[in-house]
Amino acid sequence: GTDYQVVGTSDGRVVKILTDGTTADLVTGKSTNAGVRYRFATYNDLLHITNGYDAPMTWDGTTFQNMAGTPPATGQVIVMHGNRAFMTASAVPSRLYWSKLNNTVDWVGTTDAGFMDVEPNDNSTIIDLISSIQELVILKGRRPYRLQGIGPTTGYTVADHLVPAVGSVGGISSQGAQFALNDVYYVSELGLHSLTATTQFGDLTESFLSDRVEPYFRLDTDFSLVLANLRTAALAYDSQNNLLYLSVCANADAVNDTTLVYDLLLKAWTVWEDTPFVSLFTVRNATTGARDVWAGAANWFVYALNRSSGSTEQISGVVSHITDCGEPGVQKSLRYGFFYFSTEDFGTVQITTVFDFGAAGGQVYSANLAAGSSVWDSAAWDTNLWDAANARTGIIRLDLSGLGEVVETSVQNLEPNQPFTWLGYEYMYRDRRHVRRPRSLA
Repeated sequence: GTDYQVVGTSDGRVVKILTDGTTADLVTGKSTNAGVRYRFATYNDLLHITNGYDAPMTWDGTTFQNMAGTPPATGQVIVMHGNRAFMTASAVPSRLYWSKLNNTVDWVGTTDAGFMDVEPNDNSTIIDLISSIQELVILKGRRPYRLQGIGPTTGYTVADHLVPAVGSVGGISSQGAQFALNDVYYVSELGLHSLTATTQFGDLTESFLSDRVEPYFRLDTDFSLVLANLRTAALAYDSQNNLLYLSVCANADAVNDTTLVYDLLLKAWTVWEDTPFVSLFTVRNATTGARDVWAGAANWFVYALNRSSGSTEQISGVVSHITDCGEPGVQKSLRYGFFYFSTEDFGTVQITTVFDFGAAGGQVYSANLAAGSSVWDSAAWDTNLWDAANARTGIIRLDLSGLGEVVETSVQNLEPNQPFTWLGYEYMYRDRRHVRRPRSLA
């Protein structure tokens, strides 16, 4: 088949992105309301489109039209699950609709197609829908629910199919949930959560992933996000690298500007600042076949987040990591740092340390990535220990100074045409004293 990249815009258009980076309008004149958030879902080569304000739409690669089959008039969230389309509608915000089995453009009837009201009196609305393993996870503002069963020909009932997830907090963003590595991940007013199926009772248990970057989700810290704007947060899953990208707003302009990146395997966070990503989505790279993560930005650009920079592209960036070195509650004196980079890199990077989220200062170091040194000099390469003839990894050693329980380390290139690949790092330090009861941050 043919792959298309289709996006909705804030000026009322739905466009497809052409191979040369330009766009072609599929439709114009749609809602320009500030709350518009487009959702897309594909079934049998038919693209289904909703935005919460206009009538649901479809596109088959040729014909763009309003969705047939009498769907909800203002469809908001749409997903495919169990050979049906499931939809919410802004007019009845606690109601879940589903199409007929194997026919996503037929919503007529109350048996095969139908709807149910999901706890309509709990003072919250349905935020998002996520297709999970043998069940549909319904994220309300109060808590998640589970719609169990795949494809009953007589539809679903509250009594037979709807159960709440135990001990959970609800969602907050209609773009803030993903299914990855057999778990459901979603954003709440408290941070990032995961729902994992248990083997003992078949229930879902909740984990709180963002406790390691808790200052971003608390009031009155140097890193506090604008928590009222978490409703615009966007979450995407990078299946190529097992990363979750969470785009959030750190200032009062109601536009996302910071991206928190979570490594699902290393269970570590990095922070990208100055990233105005309004939406995040995945597309198949036509050249490599891999899945790219794209970001639609407030500056009208579309960015590819997980694509290798190469040696000629003009890419500048900063990556960072926060750690307590595995000893929460203990103040450390850092002595040496060993930073691992690809030997294909060149130019100069700036390495910055910040202790205790800025409360205890930090240092800035410059490191030359040009290969050549054969000893562990400060801020110089060591390639001989890694087979100098075919070295793929180089080490920068830094003499460090600073005291703190938690250290945030960031690496930034100083010129946009000098890309770098930060492979990892290690710290050597001395324990100084206990400063509080342990609670791990990394």
